[in-house]
Amino acid sequence: MLDKNEESIDEFLNMYKDIFERLEKEQKVGNLSALSLGAIIRLTYSVAYKLTMNTDNVQKKVGDVMSGKILDLPEFKAYDQGVEQGIRIFIEDKFEDGIPVDVIKSKIIRKFDLSEDKANSYIEQVKASYATNT
Repeated sequence: MLDKNEESIDEFLNMYKDIFERLEKEQKVGNLSALSLGAIIRLTYSVAYKLTMNTDNVQKKVGDVMSGKILDLPEFKAYDQGVEQGIRIFIEDKFEDGIPVDVIKSKIIRKFDLSEDKANSYIEQVKASYATNT
């Protein structure tokens, strides 16, 4: 029985790890979108859960392996990247309009709920990029 055999459990988990490593490689090279990868992760988790419903030991271990994948879904990364890109575009636009840096900083702190350090970091990144592109 899978639940009692540690070697079988490890083999089962290694299979899932291998699948995810392959999928992540495909996503990194552009053969799989972040959205598709996220859907596959969720569906795989659902299947793994159903397969292990009656095996507490296996379900706990699968949950440990899968929880990182579920919590770190590509859609969340894509969202965060979109927000960062939006902040940078916002800052660039304000630079082009001649808005003073202190005003830009206060606006992005308020609009994007950023710390002052994070706001300064974005401004410095955009300044460096803006200076080289103009």
